[in-house]
Amino acid sequence: NQAERVIRPIVIGRKNWLFVGSDDATAWAARNHTLFESCRLAQVEPRAYLRHVIASLHAGGVDPATLTPECAPADSPRRAETTAGARQRRHRTLTLGRASV
Repeated sequence: NQAERVIRPIVIGRKNWLFVGSDDATAWAARNHTLFESCRLAQVEPRAYLRHVIASLHAGGVDPATLTPECAPADSPRRAETTAGARQRRHRTLTLGRASV
């Protein structure tokens, strides 16, 4: 169900945020969730994005405004491309599951 898939991160997050531990940890968790959701909305793979940001900051001379997920380099892996394999595996599993029933 599409509606359930849309609210799933919120429901799971609510359970996770309940036991964050402290106000400082809550702020840290909020920044991380914001980063990952921004990557998701920009269809950028989060790990590749973080590698790009860390390498750019290490190299120096980078304008921080150019490091947003929306400004990710064109050659960085897009989330839709990286999840295609998972989608195919899930489809294959569902197909095999139906065939064996």
